[in-house]
Amino acid sequence: MAGNQERQVFDLMDGAVRVWVEQEAIHLIAVERPHLDPVELTGAMAKRLAEALNSMADQLDD
Repeated sequence: MAGNQERQVFDLMDGAVRVWVEQEAIHLIAVERPHLDPVELTGAMAKRLAEALNSMADQLDD
């Protein structure tokens, strides 16, 4: 990634779920802090995450 290119980050739940593209790969973090509990998504949240992942996957295909 070029130094002047801003990384686009998708996040849900105040950053408990974060997804971004870096070094030609999709990176994902999904953990609720401070106890590192699993993240629980509603159906609507899961759909938003799926859309973000599809968009990022399309970027990688280009």
